Amino acid sequence: MTRKELKRAARLRLRESRPAAWKIALVYLLLASAVPLAVQSLVQNPFQLFTQYSTLGYSPDIAFAYAFSGPWMSLSVFLSILVTLYTVVLNIGFNAWCLLRFREQEAGFGTLISGFGMAGRVIGLSLFLTLFTFLWSLAVMIPAALLIVAVLALCSMGTGGYLLGPSAGLAMVLVVLIYLAAAVFLIAVVLRYAMAPYALLDHPDDGIRAAVNRSKQLMAGKRWSYIVLHLSFLGWYLLLLLLTAAAAAVALAVLSALSQPLGWGWVSLAVLTGTPLFAALAFLLPLPLQCWLVPYVGLADAGFYLERTRALRLSQPRERFPVL
Repeated sequence: MTRKELKRAARLRLRESRPAAWKIALVYLLLASAVPLAVQSLVQNPFQLFTQYSTLGYSPDIAFAYAFSGPWMSLSVFLSILVTLYTVVLNIGFNAWCLLRFREQEAGFGTLISGFGMAGRVIGLSLFLTLFTFLWSLAVMIPAALLIVAVLALCSMGTGGYLLGPSAGLAMVLVVLIYLAAAVFLIAVVLRYAMAPYALLDHPDDGIRAAVNRSKQLMAGKRWSYIVLHLSFLGWYLLLLLLTAAAAAVALAVLSALSQPLGWGWVSLAVLTGTPLFAALAFLLPLPLQCWLVPYVGLADAGFYLERTRALRLSQPRERFPVL
């Protein structure tokens, strides 16, 4: 299939889905959001707090002290990790639904939680890919940083260690080019693992390393095609971003109105800690678009995997996922 044919097939699967794809997406988004929000209402995520304090201009040591202090710190860290693992397993259940639907097989709400039946392998794959991504990041960024230092040193020779005149412009251009080259190379490396979740779903008994190797085989020479496929959804992503920004603007307007009787100190605290108003609006306003876009993109992604599998004539899966 060409990219247009692939997206046309994905839209066809959307229309033919029973239960309706938007219902599946709604349940998936609720499951993916409700549990983290429930945990956040009980204890603050220390990593999120650290990011918020840093955004407000606090130094890293002070932000870390504020975020990771208090009697509930250990519980917060534990629950944050648990929620992350829950999200990883839930995501692969949605991948399973997309895979079944593109194959025109039955898939229902129960498919969304099918990943919990193989949670150990799913989490293991996620940790494996995270480790590989981290190691590749070090392997790419450390030489890039050293090269940047060398470029700055060469461009400042003869000017007393300062970047002046044309040398400053040349140094800036070279630094940007080095960063771009490193980022492109890193993205190309990471994309080799894009098909690993689908490969694990199709062949869970083969293990994590086999899923990674199969993904490398499927993505060989097709990484640019995969990028172009997702770039074709860029307009929808921008619209989703605008809706999220609108939700934040509405929330700020409400908080500004409340600032008159309550004072800006309360508003600053509410913004800092992440009020339910922000979370609810950011979830509800873009929700109708998400219920259509999320399964659309997911089906196109699954279709890309299946097309590559057919092209390489790889073996078919030995077991199916629960429908319920």
